[in-house]
Amino acid sequence: MLKKIFLLPLIFVFIYSCSENISPVDSGLENGIFHFGNGSEPQGIDPHVVTGVPEHHILISLCEGLTIANPNGGGNLPGVAESWTISDDGK
Repeated sequence: MLKKIFLLPLIFVFIYSCSENISPVDSGLENGIFHFGNGSEPQGIDPHVVTGVPEHHILISLCEGLTIANPNGGGNLPGVAESWTISDDGK
Protein backbone atom coordinates (compact mmCIF):
# COMPACT_ATOMS: atom_id res chain seq x y z
CA MET A 1 0.00 0.00 0.00
CA LEU A 2 2.82 2.40 0.85
CA LYS A 3 4.45 1.78 -2.53
CA LYS A 4 1.21 2.75 -4.31
CA ILE A 5 1.07 6.05 -2.42
CA PHE A 6 4.58 6.96 -3.61
CA LEU A 7 4.07 5.57 -7.11
CA LEU A 8 0.94 7.57 -7.91
CA PRO A 9 2.59 11.05 -7.79
CA LEU A 10 5.45 9.73 -9.94
CA ILE A 11 2.96 8.57 -12.55
CA PHE A 12 1.33 12.02 -12.64
CA VAL A 13 4.72 13.73 -12.97
CA PHE A 14 5.67 11.39 -15.81
CA ILE A 15 2.40 11.97 -17.68
CA TYR A 16 2.67 15.74 -17.23
CA SER A 17 6.27 15.82 -18.43
CA CYS A 18 5.40 13.76 -21.52
CA SER A 19 2.48 15.94 -22.53
CA GLU A 20 3.22 18.73 -24.96
CA ASN A 21 1.97 22.27 -24.66
CA ILE A 22 -0.37 23.12 -27.49
CA SER A 23 -0.26 26.69 -28.70
CA PRO A 24 -3.46 28.51 -29.73
CA VAL A 25 -2.39 28.20 -33.38
CA ASP A 26 -2.17 24.41 -33.08
CA SER A 27 -5.50 24.18 -31.27
CA GLY A 28 -7.40 25.72 -34.18
CA LEU A 29 -8.18 29.16 -32.73
CA GLU A 30 -6.28 30.91 -35.50
CA ASN A 31 -8.08 28.89 -38.18
CA GLY A 32 -11.57 29.33 -36.73
CA ILE A 33 -11.91 25.66 -35.77
CA PHE A 34 -14.13 24.91 -32.79
CA HIS A 35 -13.11 21.86 -30.76
CA PHE A 36 -15.91 20.46 -28.60
CA GLY A 37 -14.94 18.03 -25.82
CA ASN A 38 -17.98 15.80 -26.02
CA GLY A 39 -16.62 12.76 -24.22
CA SER A 40 -17.61 10.08 -26.72
CA GLU A 41 -18.38 9.77 -30.39
CA PRO A 42 -22.02 10.69 -31.12
CA GLN A 43 -24.18 8.08 -32.82
CA GLY A 44 -25.73 10.78 -35.01
CA ILE A 45 -27.03 14.34 -34.95
CA ASP A 46 -30.59 13.84 -36.22
CA PRO A 47 -32.73 15.32 -33.42
CA HIS A 48 -35.60 12.94 -34.30
CA VAL A 49 -33.50 9.81 -33.81
CA VAL A 50 -30.77 10.31 -31.21
CA THR A 51 -31.38 9.72 -27.51
CA GLY A 52 -27.93 9.88 -25.86
CA VAL A 53 -26.30 12.56 -23.75
CA PRO A 54 -23.32 13.16 -26.11
CA GLU A 55 -25.72 13.78 -28.98
CA HIS A 56 -27.84 16.06 -26.79
CA HIS A 57 -24.82 18.26 -25.95
CA ILE A 58 -23.99 18.69 -29.64
CA LEU A 59 -27.60 19.42 -30.64
CA ILE A 60 -28.02 22.02 -27.90
CA SER A 61 -24.84 23.76 -29.09
CA LEU A 62 -25.89 23.63 -32.75
CA CYS A 63 -29.38 24.96 -32.04
CA GLU A 64 -28.43 27.79 -29.70
CA GLY A 65 -30.88 30.66 -29.96
CA LEU A 66 -30.30 34.40 -30.23
CA THR A 67 -30.37 34.58 -26.43
CA ILE A 68 -29.94 32.01 -23.68
CA ALA A 69 -31.45 31.81 -20.22
CA ASN A 70 -29.34 33.26 -17.44
CA PRO A 71 -28.43 30.39 -15.06
CA ASN A 72 -28.31 32.87 -12.16
CA GLY A 73 -31.76 34.29 -12.93
CA GLY A 74 -32.55 37.71 -14.29
CA GLY A 75 -32.41 38.83 -17.90
CA ASN A 76 -31.34 36.75 -20.85
CA LEU A 77 -27.72 36.47 -21.93
CA PRO A 78 -26.48 36.70 -25.52
CA GLY A 79 -26.43 33.41 -27.38
CA VAL A 80 -25.51 33.87 -31.03
CA ALA A 81 -26.71 37.49 -30.96
CA GLU A 82 -24.02 40.11 -30.45
CA SER A 83 -26.50 42.68 -29.12
CA TRP A 84 -30.16 43.62 -29.17
CA THR A 85 -32.40 46.54 -28.37
CA ILE A 86 -35.94 46.64 -27.06
CA SER A 87 -38.34 49.04 -28.71
CA ASP A 88 -40.66 51.37 -26.78
CA ASP A 89 -43.55 48.93 -27.23
CA GLY A 90 -41.52 46.09 -25.67
CA LYS A 91 -40.84 44.12 -28.83
